[in-house]
Amino acid sequence: MGGSPSDPRSLPVPGHVPPDRAVGQPPASPWGRPPAPGGAAGPADRGGAAEGGSPLPRPASGVPISSGGRRTPWGILDLIGTVVVGLVLGLALVVVSVAAGALLDVDLSGSGQFGLYGTEVYLGLLVAGWAFGIRRHGAPWRSLGLRPVGVGTLLAMVPLGFVLLVVNLLVLIPFAALLGDEDAAEGTTSGPLADPAALSGADVLWLALPIAVVAPVVEEVLFRGLLYRYLRGRFGRRRVGLVMAVIVSAAIFGVLHVVVPPIFVMGLVLAALAERYDSLLPGIVLHATNNGLVVLAIAVAAG
Repeated sequence: MGGSPSDPRSLPVPGHVPPDRAVGQPPASPWGRPPAPGGAAGPADRGGAAEGGSPLPRPASGVPISSGGRRTPWGILDLIGTVVVGLVLGLALVVVSVAAGALLDVDLSGSGQFGLYGTEVYLGLLVAGWAFGIRRHGAPWRSLGLRPVGVGTLLAMVPLGFVLLVVNLLVLIPFAALLGDEDAAEGTTSGPLADPAALSGADVLWLALPIAVVAPVVEEVLFRGLLYRYLRGRFGRRRVGLVMAVIVSAAIFGVLHVVVPPIFVMGLVLAALAERYDSLLPGIVLHATNNGLVVLAIAVAAG
């Protein structure tokens, strides 16, 4: 008996399954066509697992989740933009701080200026790194390597930080002998670090802020997150690509810190950790431990 449009029996019933969709048939997949009822899922529904991809669906943006030699969504222009815009932002914050200090008649010591202005420059670079690496490409934070690792791994970085500091000192000794004591001292201790004995407790705290707290986080995000992962993708997945990415990123890290040999060695270790754990957290803890020991030595010298 056929129902007319006005017949209530012809109206859709809530919860009714249309005949063109069998019970138990999965809805359309956003990653491709739905599999036939009872049939095997196609490559698109398995996230490309049949083609060697991840068993999980690919992100819609196509952003790689880990390094492993895969191309990053950010490129060389993004890295340059991070440096240029980051420095501009950081210097703008410094100008605001100087103006505010003049208006409020606040007189910071040399260490206070170093700590405050250094932190502001680092924050400017971090914001720029987020804008060019994450925001611009819609990439997740874990694409930089900000992913959790085991507590035991993080704790193991603390004694490794002691070892790294000793290695850096051993590397610095022949470097200082080669350049001469005065030139080496000029390259490693300047500004408020030139005379640690003259520092007060407040000065040491100001120094600890950028050196032991802010720098490890920001530098790992910039050098091992943005830079190293970009180089890793450019040099390819072969072992030689891995070695080249580690060396080049460590060399850039050392050159930008002026004291090239010991910082280069540190850059090698930090890049190797980023590759080994696919996370920046072990490197951040190691970096903070190393820098914290330097600040502790300054505090001891200050008495």
